[in-house]
Amino acid sequence: MIRHPCRYGIASWPCAMLCGLWFFGAAAHAAPPGKPLVLGLTPNLSPRSMLAAYQPLRQGLELRLARPVALYTAPDFRQFYLRSVAGEYDLVLMPAHFARLAQIEAGFVPIAKFTPMQEGVVLAAKNSHIKRESDLQGKRIVLVDNLALVTLQAEDWLRVRGLTPGGNAFTHHNAAVEAVINGHADAAIVASAPFASMPRDMREAVRVLGTMGKLPSNVFVANPRLSREEIHRLQEALLDFARHSDAGRAFLARYQYQAIVPLAANELKAMDNYAERVKQIMRAQEWAGS
Repeated sequence: MIRHPCRYGIASWPCAMLCGLWFFGAAAHAAPPGKPLVLGLTPNLSPRSMLAAYQPLRQGLELRLARPVALYTAPDFRQFYLRSVAGEYDLVLMPAHFARLAQIEAGFVPIAKFTPMQEGVVLAAKNSHIKRESDLQGKRIVLVDNLALVTLQAEDWLRVRGLTPGGNAFTHHNAAVEAVINGHADAAIVASAPFASMPRDMREAVRVLGTMGKLPSNVFVANPRLSREEIHRLQEALLDFARHSDAGRAFLARYQYQAIVPLAANELKAMDNYAERVKQIMRAQEWAGS
């Protein structure tokens, strides 16, 4: 369990940063009494964007579970995965390949997923002379964290076309898009769900050159220390939030999702190849002392 000196709320950001942890708690209203359920979130957006995006989900779960819910994330994808399997979160929203690896290595229990699947989106600045994918030859193409599912897919997509990414990878999708808007990169490849949640002015400042095909959306997995009854309640709370509340429907629409549906344990087997790839990348990072 994380030992964290900060209290709930937006004011806790500076303290959270000093502690090497991003933490978001009850800011909009008083939470029910009791021990918080800790929901871990993949760091694919900036902390401020993530707080705004996931407040409806946090509040919806609090209402349905009758207990406080705290949102946690990590500085990067690797730390997020390591904290997840170390047991720092009760419920985790993570990429499907991370979820499969956590299922294999630590017994995490798949419970729900977003539908439909998302896509990798290839972007250039709206005022750029880059109009189509064929204009990307020799250009600076930035990606997000090298453990992200969209980045693994993008590396394959670029390799087939004789293209290579240029510059450093960004942890957050919105940072990659900002690099394109500010002229620090010619193009970026991000996932469609976080892109859809970005402010309108950011989305309107870029042009979609194309997509790379479907990839699984993030999934919810439960820490194996939870009882079967607790896991069932979490699943029911997620499904009810999405099906029967205006806030849930608005939350889904923000990411261009249609529903949250149950996730069978064997569904993640399709991610075995990507799970093995991220395991090898993290092992290499550990050997390199990163």
